[in-house]
Amino acid sequence: MAEAITRQWWMLQRIPRAPRKISANALAEELAAAGYPVSRRTVERDLRTLSAVLPLISDERSRPFGWSWADGAATISIPAMTPQAALVLRMAREHLTRVLPGNTLETLAPQFEQARRALAHAPEGLASWPDKVRTVSRGQPLIPPAIATETLETVYAALQSGHQLAIRYRRRREPRVRDYVAHPLGVVLRDGMVTLVATLFHYRNPVQLHLHRVLQANALTEPARVPTDFDLDAWLARDPLGFRLGERLHLRMRMAVEPAKHLEETPLSRDQVIGPVENGWREITATVEDTVQLRWWLLGFGPRVEVLGPDALRGEIIGELKRAVATYG
Repeated sequence: MAEAITRQWWMLQRIPRAPRKISANALAEELAAAGYPVSRRTVERDLRTLSAVLPLISDERSRPFGWSWADGAATISIPAMTPQAALVLRMAREHLTRVLPGNTLETLAPQFEQARRALAHAPEGLASWPDKVRTVSRGQPLIPPAIATETLETVYAALQSGHQLAIRYRRRREPRVRDYVAHPLGVVLRDGMVTLVATLFHYRNPVQLHLHRVLQANALTEPARVPTDFDLDAWLARDPLGFRLGERLHLRMRMAVEPAKHLEETPLSRDQVIGPVENGWREITATVEDTVQLRWWLLGFGPRVEVLGPDALRGEIIGELKRAVATYG
């Protein structure tokens, strides 16, 4: 009896939430690999028995038939979730909602609901903590692009299992739809956008596929071909996202006293130097990356900053400001 309970509990943990599913055959294979050798018929009998008391559903619309936890079913946690764990989940949801598309978190909805219930009975200090902490972004908030839930789950599952993907993709400003066989290497999250890093077909150079432009994604059975020397951090360090424009540069600028104050607490670089106040201005020098973001940041200060060097950067900023004046006429 004890072994049967252990086996069934282990099996329940392997069943995904709808719309994903797993077949009785696959469960039997995983059980055997875990040291619980049973037949497919035994697995099916266990599932039918458990589905009478648990929110398990059988999808027999198409082969392979499979089992899932019903979408929205409450999470069963043994032992029960502690108030501290519930607080972590609550705070994680508050933060991640701002940086990820909403449906990215939908798969954790049962855990979030369980955390809400646990916090409702937690000591006052823990229960009220989320009301006492806020995260505020300095940047202009943007609404993340919509990503189909099925696309997100398919891509994440293929990345986790190491399998290829068949992807229908439409590039920005291009009406033509392209079909790719992709080998997932990693996922990059940036400002609410989710980008799949992958190689295509037999090529070795990684490319970026933004998931909100994926029209359809299907998992394939063939294993993905991952270059042995690929490292996601090293790939990102080469600035494939297109923000770096050149080598590091020695920035020299004049900034009005008020906006310069925040650089005293949050410097641009470790070698930053801020000069004394002269006629309401302070001269600042720092070695920084030559990026698109640097230019956006400088232009955002408008007349409260003057770039003194390098000459090329000063010329770019002057040109942008002249074009802005012409736009406003």
